[in-house]
Amino acid sequence: MVPLAASLLLGSLVLTAWQAHADDHEGAIDAIVTDGRKALLHEVESFCADQWPSDFVMRKHCRKEALKAYGHAQSFDIMKDNEHAVIWSTCSANWTDKLGRTDWFMMSHCLDEQISAQENP
Repeated sequence: MVPLAASLLLGSLVLTAWQAHADDHEGAIDAIVTDGRKALLHEVESFCADQWPSDFVMRKHCRKEALKAYGHAQSFDIMKDNEHAVIWSTCSANWTDKLGRTDWFMMSHCLDEQISAQENP
């Protein structure tokens, strides 16, 4: 039989090891999220700079609206059914440029319009 103190110590060590392992994963997840956010910001900045090369007011507006539209588009449930997956794929194909950048404002608008047409034939 294991003495209570040894059992508590072993349990504490296991919990500490588990927490350290979980913290490692959280750090990795945070790094991935941060990298993804940086990539998104870079993509939006590049897209808006190309759209508005000499109009800095419109470039700023473009960035603001693109990030808002990105958040809206990310709430679209492509796993809901096959039609939702097709809608996402179609809008993505239509609103991604040759450099692989998405026009998030138009992507979001496309998703909304397609869902509206699907729900109200």
